[in-house]
Amino acid sequence: FYLRANKTFVASPYMQQEYRTLGMETEVMPYFLRETAFYRPWEEGPMGPGGPAGPAKPAAGGTARMAVAPRAALFVGRLVPIKGLRDLLQRMDAMKPDLAIAGEGWDRPSCERRALPGRARFLGWKHGAELRTLLRAASCLVIPSLWPEPFGRVGIEALAQGTPVVAFDVGGIGSWLVPGQGGHLVPPGDWPAFFAAVNALAENPAQARALGETGRARVRERFNAPDHVSRMLALLEKVMKNS
Repeated sequence: FYLRANKTFVASPYMQQEYRTLGMETEVMPYFLRETAFYRPWEEGPMGPGGPAGPAKPAAGGTARMAVAPRAALFVGRLVPIKGLRDLLQRMDAMKPDLAIAGEGWDRPSCERRALPGRARFLGWKHGAELRTLLRAASCLVIPSLWPEPFGRVGIEALAQGTPVVAFDVGGIGSWLVPGQGGHLVPPGDWPAFFAAVNALAENPAQARALGETGRARVRERFNAPDHVSRMLALLEKVMKNS
């Protein structure tokens, strides 16, 4: 089916290159965020990473376990080996902040066995306002994946909240995470550099705030809904004319 398509839309230049090896015609169409996904200080109060308020308050209807330790880092995603959480946890003695984990998956028991006592909190899946609350409370979002993420959408969700990101430079992550403009992009498998970046953000709230705000502005400029729709319509018109 895909090989017969006139054009296939993909989320990142990395995916475009992968599909081209199959002889497929592609166009890059990144993910986007609606305006309601962005941090609104006039409605939601001070943010956690750089603000004096510390961890954000639980969203309405939330529970006490939503609380995140001050300066804690955050992981969001499936708890499966390719996401790298297991590898991070077994090296966590090199990481200074605690870790909050929002997600579920069949590898959770293995991750729990590797977690240092009292240093990691497993919160289960969080969505919508609850997830935005967690993101604003975190010193950074960590993406320890060592497999080639096609895009890594949770990263732009974190940046939309003004929260910086630390990730390995794999797959399509480099299409939205630029060093110095939203966080730190680390060579794949370089755990000392990864933890150094996480520790620096936890210890320097002003740096975390600056990186997060720069990243938020960049995400709003590059991954907004109106531009996405306009580009999609233009590409569809082009494909239909050439079909």
